[in-house]
Amino acid sequence: MKISKIKEYFSDEELEIRFKSSTNKRIRDRWHLLWLVQALNYFADDASISLGYSRSWGYYWIKQYNMKGPSVIVLPKTRNPEWLEKKVTDEMKIDLLDKLQKEPPEEIGGGLWSGPKVAHFIKVFYDLTISRNKGWNLLKECDYSITSVRPKHRKSSDEDKDHFKKKRAPKYC
Repeated sequence: MKISKIKEYFSDEELEIRFKSSTNKRIRDRWHLLWLVQALNYFADDASISLGYSRSWGYYWIKQYNMKGPSVIVLPKTRNPEWLEKKVTDEMKIDLLDKLQKEPPEEIGGGLWSGPKVAHFIKVFYDLTISRNKGWNLLKECDYSITSVRPKHRKSSDEDKDHFKKKRAPKYC
């Protein structure tokens, strides 16, 4: 068990008021954690486990609170302004739709379109980094499917192909 020390930005009563008046469950639990550690002298791991979270969750929020102050408790982790700006816009999707009608440009490898190639296309032409999975999701949003036929094995003969075809069992009446 680690002893947790919290910078006292608020009194014990103010922390209690903040956690009891919060309507968002996640924010309420963060204030509750701080109140348990500061007012009731809980250890961070005991407080976080009593709230139903892991020990590392408690250590993380206490460390953030001590380093950045009370504002970090209210803001969700995903409210990063840089993250909000890095979205694929409708203009990018329209341009991608036009590009999907042709083969991929040589700058991204040519051949057939795939999730990684779409991600690379967005990176090269729009300077926006997205994951390969997001590239695949964009392909699916555009209703793209590979239109080429699978190649057959060169050496196989028609007789060999017939040998491996499924045969129906004879009906017995």
